[in-house]
Amino acid sequence: MPAKRTSEIESSDDSSHNLTVSTARSERSPTRRRMFNDDDFFSLPIKYVVYVCSGLPLSALLICVTLASTIHAKGATRTHCGVDNWLPSISAAIGDYTPERYIWRLLIAMHSAPRFGIAFAYKNFFISSPLRPFASLESSWFHALCYLCCFLNIVYFTIL
Repeated sequence: MPAKRTSEIESSDDSSHNLTVSTARSERSPTRRRMFNDDDFFSLPIKYVVYVCSGLPLSALLICVTLASTIHAKGATRTHCGVDNWLPSISAAIGDYTPERYIWRLLIAMHSAPRFGIAFAYKNFFISSPLRPFASLESSWFHALCYLCCFLNIVYFTIL
């Protein structure tokens, strides 16, 4: 049987979750729950993925506001009505000036890659979940809903 590549979320003995890309040839045994399995190609604790996914946009925003208020302080804090601002608006900090604009785009692009991986991992998790509805494994509507959910996640991440 050829090896198939899947991504799934599994938990280890200490109940921490992993984002796992495996090359499993057969179903996993429920008694075999280690951090890194023999069939796993890649395993990473999900909390680190969450830290990266939430830390990149936050650091991009802080870097852009800091650079806009230090390098382009006059132009970034200027308003059409002449009111003094202490900090630039977010749109001025991330889109009006060249270094900030490219830093924002780069860190947001880096932030989007793990989100697409998580969408596929959740699809595989829900398809193989023991919490699926009381239907047979060949239930086409449940698989169709899992694929629809993955597709809508990808559309949401692309539009974002």
